[in-house]
Amino acid sequence: MENKEAASIKIEIFNAQYTVRIPEDLTETDIREVAGQVDQMMRQVSGKGYDQASTAILVSLRLAQQARKDRIRLDSQIGSLVERIDQNLELLLDQDSA
Repeated sequence: MENKEAASIKIEIFNAQYTVRIPEDLTETDIREVAGQVDQMMRQVSGKGYDQASTAILVSLRLAQQARKDRIRLDSQIGSLVERIDQNLELLLDQDSA
């Protein structure tokens, strides 16, 4: 296995620059889009008078809440799909045995 070092890029969030490594499963564009979303959320929340630390915590909570909602929704959809697959398999097996 080749030991490649992950590429790094500079991003700006809330007037601060960060150097981040690009994970194997993401692209530079992905990282820049996510950074842009975080920057936008930071600016929206900071406009309500919070300091930078409170703004970062509130944005983190919002993102975690959204990720949790998405995970619950996807788990439900997966459960429904598995149920439909099971029902269709049962129908196919019943047809084969008839």
